[in-house]
Amino acid sequence: MKTLIVIVTIIALSAVVGAIVVGVRVFDGVVVENPYETGLEWDRIQNEKADSGPLNDRDLHAVFDINPKPVRTMTDLVFRVVLKEKDRAVPDAGIILDLTMPGMFMGINRPKMQHVKDGIYEGTGVIPACPHGGKTWKADVTIKRDGETATVSYTFEVQ
Repeated sequence: MKTLIVIVTIIALSAVVGAIVVGVRVFDGVVVENPYETGLEWDRIQNEKADSGPLNDRDLHAVFDINPKPVRTMTDLVFRVVLKEKDRAVPDAGIILDLTMPGMFMGINRPKMQHVKDGIYEGTGVIPACPHGGKTWKADVTIKRDGETATVSYTFEVQ
């Protein structure tokens, strides 16, 4: 029985070593050409998918803003979404704000948004500083209303 276990172990280790040797010989050192640009293109495609939804077929407009300006990292910020449908304030939507950095995971950052008045939704939060110096951020504003959902994306720079 011990001999069988030793033989199976040797075969398994040989297979692993063989796979590593083959992988090292055929790997050219590039996982994907232009990884940053590829990531941005992936984000663009995801945004196009997210921007196609039942609410987008209606005359629904969302305006996104951040204060104070200039927008700085590690500073208390107020995020504002003004939501209108056919030029009328929309006070009854659910707003989810998701802040991300294209091409780099910076943790989950979702300031809680609440209706303040006249279709204006606000939330407070902080944008963390990127350890690699990145300045481009994206805000995905997801609007939930009447059982339908739509997402609009905004790209912005921080200092």
